[in-house]
This record gives sequence, C-alpha cells and structure tokens, in this order.
Amino acid sequence: MFRYYVSDAIAPRFFLTSLDDYVRACSARDWEGARLALRSVNHFAALRRRSLRLRWKLLWIQSPRLFRFLLAFNDRLPYRTRFMRNPTVTLR
Repeated sequence: MFRYYVSDAIAPRFFLTSLDDYVRACSARDWEGARLALRSVNHFAALRRRSLRLRWKLLWIQSPRLFRFLLAFNDRLPYRTRFMRNPTVTLR
C-alpha cells in the first residue's frame, strides 16, 4: 500500500512543487538554484509512475539554460501552437 501511496499521492505533489522551484530559478537566471531544484525534480520523477511522456519531458529540462530558452520560445508562440500549456511553466 505504501508504494502506491508514494507514487500516486506524494510524488506528484512534490514533483510539481520542485518543478515550480526549477522554473522560478531558471526565470531568474539563478543557475545554481536551478541545478539544486533539478535534483529534486529528478528525484520525485523517479518516484512517479513511469511513462514515456514524462521521460521525454524530463529529457528537455536537464539543461537549465536550454530550458529557459524553450520557455521563452514557448511564451512567444500563439496559444494553440504552444508545446507546453501548463500555466505554471512560464517565465516570470
């Protein structure tokens, strides 16, 4: 039961919080903070249920500078053509 509780309830919440910390650090160009937050994101991603979609997204966020560039590019696209539509994943 504990294994499913972690992967279904705990890991997704902490993953989103860690991802928010990572986005904020990348937005502020705090590369050291981004690297620390990325470690947390990867840790909680490993505790979540495995999916190809999650692994694909994690591949693109491993470099904080590339991730910031992709966020800026995504924000400039029209809404329908954006590859990320999560409102919390945007430059601040």
